[in-house]
Amino acid sequence: MIKRLFASRKRPYIPFRDQPERVQINLSGTIITMDLLPHMDYEGFKADHLPTHVNVFDDKTYNNTNHLPVWQRSDSAMKSIHARDWELLGPPWRSRPFGSITFAITLMRTDQMPEAMSCFNPAHFEQLVLRSAHSRGPASPEYAKVKAPVNWRLHEQNGNTWIYYETRKDFSDFTTAPLPFSETQVDSTLHIPLGDRHYLFINFSYLGYAPAKYSFAHMNKIRDAVCKSIECQLSPSAQQQLISAREQWPTAKAQPEREPEPWRYPEWRRGDRDKGEEDILIIKPGSPAPSYNN
Repeated sequence: MIKRLFASRKRPYIPFRDQPERVQINLSGTIITMDLLPHMDYEGFKADHLPTHVNVFDDKTYNNTNHLPVWQRSDSAMKSIHARDWELLGPPWRSRPFGSITFAITLMRTDQMPEAMSCFNPAHFEQLVLRSAHSRGPASPEYAKVKAPVNWRLHEQNGNTWIYYETRKDFSDFTTAPLPFSETQVDSTLHIPLGDRHYLFINFSYLGYAPAKYSFAHMNKIRDAVCKSIECQLSPSAQQQLISAREQWPTAKAQPEREPEPWRYPEWRRGDRDKGEEDILIIKPGSPAPSYNN
């Protein structure tokens, strides 16, 4: 409590910061372990249940976007595994936190990648990740414009290529200066292949504060500690898929660095439901999702 008395934007109080819990999830034989801070929510909302076992191959438990127009459909079906919040607190007399991170683990199954391709081929997985980024950009024009990938980087663990990048707000069309905290609204995402058709989508969604440099310093430290702690022990069948992919594509690599995609957002308007129109009507198309190239 003494530490919280002296909490400030420069040095916020983060409960249990040095006491993460080691969690483990069995994904049909693939074991994922990581260090997570306990859930924090000043309003008292509980964290999602953290399962110890998840059936990767139970297709009926996934959600897809097949009900949307073709141009808006995601590349992958998804299954939420777990979510929790972490808060950066001020002194006790300040009830609301300075900022927060929403952490989420989602299991993904790609439904559009050609059968001849694999998530264990880094070049193929890179294409899938870029299509995923597009689905949160021009394919979602009703939300604020974003730019991605930012701070793209690769991580190798036991021959398996993971991909990390950030999605940031795009203020290029603003006619007035954005609010000081706006630049801290960032999504950091780590993608981990689990099989030819499955991967983990681990996301850190920041709601930060000004000055941004203080917010980023502490939020990035939490994010980096989690990412560095993650271990993935593939199941025997997944390990065999990885070995087969490496034998089939021995020189395949993902780009070690990437600049944000030069997206063009579509021109659109809200549809009139009384007239039977779709929710979003495209007046002028934007950048299409990148195509798969085997």
